[in-house]
Amino acid sequence: MKRSRKYLSLREMLHQPMLGATICLFCVCMFCQIGSAGEDFVVSQDSVSIVHPGAVIKDAPPDDWTHLVLKSCPIASAGDTDGLSNLDRSLSSSFRTVTLAKVDQRVVDGKREFQLNRVGVGICMPIEGMGDTVISPDTQKELGAGLGFLARTVLSKIYTELAKVHYVCRSDTSAVYDSPVIIRYEGKNREMVIRYALIVNQENGKLITMAWLIEVDSRGKYTDVAGDVQWLPENQILRCDLYVDGNEYTLGIPSKRAFACVGIPPGKVKFGLPKNLTAIACSPKLSEADAETLVSSLRRVIAFHEKKQAN
Repeated sequence: MKRSRKYLSLREMLHQPMLGATICLFCVCMFCQIGSAGEDFVVSQDSVSIVHPGAVIKDAPPDDWTHLVLKSCPIASAGDTDGLSNLDRSLSSSFRTVTLAKVDQRVVDGKREFQLNRVGVGICMPIEGMGDTVISPDTQKELGAGLGFLARTVLSKIYTELAKVHYVCRSDTSAVYDSPVIIRYEGKNREMVIRYALIVNQENGKLITMAWLIEVDSRGKYTDVAGDVQWLPENQILRCDLYVDGNEYTLGIPSKRAFACVGIPPGKVKFGLPKNLTAIACSPKLSEADAETLVSSLRRVIAFHEKKQAN
């Protein structure tokens, strides 16, 4: 009688989307000389640009941008939704976050190359006759949003959080940045961080976006990567389900943690990070060498999957 095998062979593992990527990344970190020739990194924690109010965000990037990275449309759909007032339900779904990128083309020594010019984040909402339009507390009235007092208060608070989105590192062809988030994690609505990595293929201009969740302790210190890295689809327009925690209400007033995303944006591919890369992936600050290691490792995962798809 044949004994059933308990473990997958390396060949079989490489054909499992998550395992294959993890093994590839492990091999990169352990055995490969990591680097991208000529890629210089800036590691200052500058704020990510705010998208100019008035830009209309439909299912494609507006003028002067080349990529709609992500548009997140929230809806309160989980948790204590039965006791939710119509006003709170409406306010929780009124504002949509958007991320845009611009990739430029240039010719160097007769060879066409692409680079990441800039990244921008913003808040948009549906405005009659225009569609989803980027607004700010100072411009919402003239753009036709006509928000009431409570809606203006909510928008101002969201804008304060938006200003906290900042770069961790960037180069001519990549950007890694952190975005604060309230997320449902381990049975609680918690303040955490989503780290995004935008990576441009210098030869064809294709933009890859990856995201992962970082745990944060009560003092705001980054502690660990939580879960897998998500390789996001292009031009992702996402329904963001919100978890309502009734315990975060006091006398009918919601706290900052009353509404939480049920998860980070889902990817078309997901993979875990090896332990020797996790410390870099969740570090609040990176050295230039760390930035190069992180981005180069992700580039090799991209190359691994693209080669696999081509075969």
